[in-house]
Amino acid sequence: NWVDWGSASVTCSGLYDNRSTSASNVAGTVTLTMTGASPTWRQDNANADIYNFRFNGSGTISTTTTRFGCTNQLRVSAGTLTPSVAITAVASYLIDAGTLTWNDASSIQAAITASCGTFNITVNDTFTGVQTWSGATVAMAATTQIFSAAVTASGGSQTVTTANLTFSSTLTISGATFGGNSAYTLNLDDNLTLSSGTLSAPSASGTFTLAGTA
Repeated sequence: NWVDWGSASVTCSGLYDNRSTSASNVAGTVTLTMTGASPTWRQDNANADIYNFRFNGSGTISTTTTRFGCTNQLRVSAGTLTPSVAITAVASYLIDAGTLTWNDASSIQAAITASCGTFNITVNDTFTGVQTWSGATVAMAATTQIFSAAVTASGGSQTVTTANLTFSSTLTISGATFGGNSAYTLNLDDNLTLSSGTLSAPSASGTFTLAGTA
């Protein structure tokens, strides 16, 4: 058995369960929106069988599966998405409400736009996609995070607990509140632009290293 979505737009209120492993599964340009209270997701196909995936429910989505992903955009608009496995095949992420928990360093890297809601980083990782934080809360709670592409924080707050942060490309802060009074390490390997907003440098027991220009 297999599915060819074509250009459909589908809303699923409780359970998505596709156990087909056929190479004939076709994602098309479908947008699958999951709603309802704590829906369940299962996806067994090695090739993601969804084009756009949007979580617009409540509670926490359960990913009882060996795979989780889509071929284009993964979007969180409500509730909490905490995958039980690495996210695969995604071309971009959008958080416009709700919470995306980044808890697996094997998840596919791509551009991340966080305009509202919460982007919760709980695992050490290197983020290679462009980061656009325009209004969300970005909680950097793991020990080490490296951002190798440009990061723009134009709104919201970027909170740091005890962490080692490295920005290998440009960091632009324009309207956001970044940092906090904690003993984190902030390494800026490229240019820092602070045009508005607040940058709270690490506390006295932390480290602030600027290799580029401010």
